Amino acid sequence: MYSKIDFASQEIIKNNSDLIKEGDVILTYASDTLVQDIIIHSYKKGKSFLFFLIIGINFEIIVCENPPNNEGRDLIEKFSSLNIPCVYTTLASIPNFTNTITKVFLSANSILINGTIISK
Repeated sequence: MYSKIDFASQEIIKNNSDLIKEGDVILTYASDTLVQDIIIHSYKKGKSFLFFLIIGINFEIIVCENPPNNEGRDLIEKFSSLNIPCVYTTLASIPNFTNTITKVFLSANSILINGTIISK
């Protein structure tokens, strides 16, 4: 049975994948299934076929690691297997990328009544 949560997840993926544009550099933190699905959906949606080559929308992902669990490795492996350009870095190295980052995708475990977002 297709639940309301599944429907909401699919709508979030569909609506947010439209935010990724050609040439974007996207920062994400650790690994989150919804963020992963947004990026993959955007990449696949932008694919075109040219002389039997599959060409996706051109963007880059910067995955910031979440020690000590190293969850970002799973995300990097998934993106690499799909040939999505990605960079693996630590939280301390983020200032080196601030001039190139165009968007940030973070998961939200909960949102408090005052608007505060709680994440990993």
